[in-house]
Amino acid sequence: MDYARILLNRHGVITTALAHEDGLSTKAVAHRVNSGRWQRLHPGVFLTNTGAITWEIRAAAALAKAGQPSVLAHFSALAVIGLAKKTRGLTIMVPNRSQVTVRGARIIRTRSLEGAFMDGLPVTPVSRSLIDVADLPRITMDEVISLCARACQQGSTTADKLLAELARRRQHARRADLRLALGDVADGIESLAEHRFLRRVARAHGLPTFTLQVRKALGRVDFDNEEFRVTIEVDGQLWHAGERFHTDRRRDRKTSAHGGVTVRATWWDVSQDPCDLAADLARIFTHRGWQGSPQPCGPRCHVARR
Repeated sequence: MDYARILLNRHGVITTALAHEDGLSTKAVAHRVNSGRWQRLHPGVFLTNTGAITWEIRAAAALAKAGQPSVLAHFSALAVIGLAKKTRGLTIMVPNRSQVTVRGARIIRTRSLEGAFMDGLPVTPVSRSLIDVADLPRITMDEVISLCARACQQGSTTADKLLAELARRRQHARRADLRLALGDVADGIESLAEHRFLRRVARAHGLPTFTLQVRKALGRVDFDNEEFRVTIEVDGQLWHAGERFHTDRRRDRKTSAHGGVTVRATWWDVSQDPCDLAADLARIFTHRGWQGSPQPCGPRCHVARR
């Protein structure tokens, strides 16, 4: 099945060329539009029903106008799998030789165009979309880490695939930082809050080593230090509630009953006051037999050496 027919079958979007291929004359197409049975979305591109024009239909129409081959890219590609918002602005990638313009879409030309269909729309592969987005000047490194962690957590890609894609981009603006961050994602980081804990709290202050995403008899924990029996749970910006809340509290209680300790850190702790959290954790480790000393992360850090 060709590209244009997939857009027709999945989204009801048809081009004049495909309509002619299916035996409709120019007059017949015009009659359907003028009678209100079809909606004109772009010159030569129509919606074959009177329904609402959703984001998916707008994307399909823009791709139909761009012609084959073309794919959704950047945040538009990520929106298809739920990693970005479905905004009105679309980003479409086309071959270098293409001179097409599409109203309401940003056109990116490339020498290496690759893509696959997701939900009836051609998109750049998830790993490429993420690495492309990471190279944009308007996105922060925190946002990049959060996107990569979410994509890996939902199974859309893996840290290894992201690293392989990054290896092809020798001129990538964030190449060095991304390699470090993706190493953490490969180790089990599942959120930006967890990444900040690992970088800004544990490593920056020389605390004992944690194992990430450990499965225990009482459930999985974010960070675990088996030697001193200290478990860290990092709650993100949207803290869970309901049944999960009670399950986690029961696990915390059971951990304490067996001689361990669970410390819960919030988004504020790891983002705005990591030094204070590190100081408290260092004292907990010391009380549990740690002979080491925490390290100040900078000149203003109030974590005291022992």
